[in-house]
Amino acid sequence: MIVISDGDMISNYVSKRGTMYPLGYDLLTRQTYGNKNFILNCVDYLCDQENIVALRGKEFKIRLLDHAKAENPLYSWLALTLPLFVILIYGMIHFYVRKKKYAG
Repeated sequence: MIVISDGDMISNYVSKRGTMYPLGYDLLTRQTYGNKNFILNCVDYLCDQENIVALRGKEFKIRLLDHAKAENPLYSWLALTLPLFVILIYGMIHFYVRKKKYAG
């Protein structure tokens, strides 16, 4: 997906007589900017079929757990309780800091 915030980037200037100027042409400076090349590159990028085929063929390998560590009850309890204690300690410290800061 490509998002461009200015819709005038892909509009040509047409004079009152009906002559069309090239895409990206500035009447004041008489300079042609790279709007046309940018839009063409965006369309080429979005229409690229090789990337889609490469994504479909990509294989993901799922890593298995180490059964020796997973069966040890110490690691199971540690993985369960350690985050709870860290959050609890952080909450207590945060509570006391706020109490000290906003105490009248």
